[in-house]
Formats: sequence, C-alpha cells, structure tokens
Amino acid sequence: MSDVSSIVHDITPRSGESIVLPAEAVEGLSAPQIDIMKSTVAAVQTNLAIAGAALRSTCYEMHTLKGVIPNRSWTKFINSGALPFSAKAAQDMCNSWLWLKDTGLTDGDLINLS
Repeated sequence: MSDVSSIVHDITPRSGESIVLPAEAVEGLSAPQIDIMKSTVAAVQTNLAIAGAALRSTCYEMHTLKGVIPNRSWTKFINSGALPFSAKAAQDMCNSWLWLKDTGLTDGDLINLS
C-alpha cells in the first residue's frame, strides 16, 4: 500500500452539526428531519472525500507499476482482466497521475470529475 493510501486514514468525518442547509431545502421539515438531512449531507461529503482519495491512490499505484515493468508487460497486464476496470480506464488513471499529483483539487473535487 502506498503512502498516498494513508490519506484515507487522515480524513475526518464531517459532522452534521457543521452543515448549513438552504432554507428552501428544509422548509416544512421538523427538527429531527433536518438533523437527518444534515447527517446525510455530512456522510455524503465524507464518502466522496474517501472515494476521491481512493481514486488518487489508484492513479498513483497504476503510474508506479507502469514505471517498473516493460511496456509490453504493461499492455498485457491492463488487458488481462486482473483489474476491475477497462484497459482504457487503467491507462487514463496511469496517465492522469502526472497532472493529478500537482493539482490543487481536493479529494471531494476529484471524485466529481470522474
């Protein structure tokens, strides 16, 4: 597991108490319903950050592997069915690492790009 994977362990779950909802979203709702809505928004935000961190880590891992095996082996590997996504997706993730490692995108932003 890469150092990038440890980022997931550093993600602090959001609290529903920190969520501010638009007035139109909560109009006519009871306090318990609003609390559940806030908790849901907080959970979704946390989950997207975790998913983004996982995607970032996957891009790093794919790039690292490609750097240590010959091109012919790389092509065989990504076409082998060993990965849970297409060869094109593997290539895209690998290539995106060079851009992704220096971008200021948060993990939550990253998952919204995919």
